[in-house]
Amino acid sequence: MSSAASKKADRLERKLQVQLRACQKEPGNKRCADCTERLPQWIISDFNTFVCTACSGIHREFSHRVKSISLATFSEEEVAAVKAGGNETSNKLYMARYRPGHDLPEPEGGRAAKHREFIRTKYVDKRWYGTPEDLANDRQREAEREESRAKRDAERGSSSSGNSSSKRQQPRAAPAARPRKASGDRGLRKVEPAAAAVKAPPVPAKQEGRQETCRRRRLPCRRRPGGRPLPRPQVVGRRRDSRVNSSSSSSRVSHR
Repeated sequence: MSSAASKKADRLERKLQVQLRACQKEPGNKRCADCTERLPQWIISDFNTFVCTACSGIHREFSHRVKSISLATFSEEEVAAVKAGGNETSNKLYMARYRPGHDLPEPEGGRAAKHREFIRTKYVDKRWYGTPEDLANDRQREAEREESRAKRDAERGSSSSGNSSSKRQQPRAAPAARPRKASGDRGLRKVEPAAAAVKAPPVPAKQEGRQETCRRRRLPCRRRPGGRPLPRPQVVGRRRDSRVNSSSSSSRVSHR
């Protein structure tokens, strides 16, 4: 009984192993679900995806169930879930809103930091997750935005065209007519009145009198800080000459 049961279990296990290998050879499962590595050998039971060895270790860090295709045993329910799922089915949900070239790029090589960041963003944060209903709602909202944007553009275009047409319809004002010259004034030249001569400011009487006296004496007009004029300087040489002349004239008179 026990040998028959064990043989039956072995046959079932080999059968499930063959089914898993067939799923592994599908085009969507020949590459890791989370990077660019080829021929993945591990299965993430939480998402029913095939991943490489580097990504399987990071999935363990996030407490995801990881199984090896060649070393672990699978139940019929697990194999059926893997056959119904796969990398393409999982990525349709977790990569629905992913934009290549704009979002985080898929990791390449053995850099664990980039693998960890990508897997956290994809499965833990669910930044790009979206169901078909979510995608339909996104498309509807995008269509509504496009329609409202088209309406605004049409309104702006109509308002600008109306303003331009109103400006075109407005008549231009006629230029003012210039006065014509009389026939008798054609050969004459217009004489403008001469500009008024600029008058110098009047000179005060005191200052004018002081200037006159300075011109007569030919001496600089000096004044004290208080405003009173300084005394005229005395010429000593002239007085000596006058004394000498007076003494000589008196001596002449006495001799006579």
